[in-house]
Amino acid sequence: MARADIVELADRRLTGEALGWDGVPVYGGRVYLDHNVALTPIHWRGNYTRIGFVDQMVREDATVQAGVLAYTLPLVGTDWHVEPASDQPADIEIADFVEACFWEHLSGGWAAWLEHAVAYLWRGAALFEVVARFDRALGRTVLSELAPRELWTVNRWERDEAGRWGIVQYARVGDVPPGRSAQPSEYDGVTIPADRLLHLRWRPEGDNPEPVGILRACYAPWQARRSYLKLEAAGFERWAFGTPHVQTQPGADPRQAEEVHRIARELRAGVRSYVATPPGYGIEILDSDMKAMEIREARPALGQEIARALLAPWLYTGEKAGAYSLSSGWPPAISLR
Repeated sequence: MARADIVELADRRLTGEALGWDGVPVYGGRVYLDHNVALTPIHWRGNYTRIGFVDQMVREDATVQAGVLAYTLPLVGTDWHVEPASDQPADIEIADFVEACFWEHLSGGWAAWLEHAVAYLWRGAALFEVVARFDRALGRTVLSELAPRELWTVNRWERDEAGRWGIVQYARVGDVPPGRSAQPSEYDGVTIPADRLLHLRWRPEGDNPEPVGILRACYAPWQARRSYLKLEAAGFERWAFGTPHVQTQPGADPRQAEEVHRIARELRAGVRSYVATPPGYGIEILDSDMKAMEIREARPALGQEIARALLAPWLYTGEKAGAYSLSSGWPPAISLR
């Protein structure tokens, strides 16, 4: 077989549509890729009836919140600008137009949009509906809105013919925005095609439209840390004032036992707490070891696990013994003679 024939045969084998798939299972428009079968996309990012675990973590845990801010604040505080592809006048004009769309025409401004956009780091994805308008003064179409579409509004993902992801939202809930009425389609959920969707993703596996973001590895320590906090709070609440204990001495009248037990049950702690018992009975307060120190040590240890998962271990720098990096006297002065 001639070399040209071999090349032609190879070309025929390589051209055409793809034969395989990317390994991302999508059932009914939802991605099921987590090994924890109880942690579905709805449980992770929520829907219109419940808040997701990823938002609970950020709102409830100070270490998670600090880690998220460590990732996002540098991006929000960066001095952004658009660089032209080359020094050619056409490329410079394009860069100027793109910059004007983001900094002049975009509703709400660039900074407000960027604060929404950086959430893709910890939520795994961020969605924005692209809305354009015709500017009569400029005589051209400009970017009007990059309207946030929260992940919890996604009922299902849908691919177009080109393989790009669009979404079908849940029906609108709550009040209709002022100045407009709900369209009939919004009661059933709006479809936003890929052409009108800005889809930011953090480290997608294959073509996963909904990766989990940087907080997935923090989920297990966060759950345990949350339980320890509840145990610590419940322990203090239960044992801060001790537990009343009835002592019965020889010669006590058994007919008064129920009255003494009632006194113990109704005993309340306070500045003017006082109790009187019949002869032969006594009430003492029992203390109990609730292992508060062990719980208090376990919670920061889990917080350090979270910080390491977020590549932010410096959040705990100097917690116990201090660190040379925090000392104004480090490094020591060296004298050369």
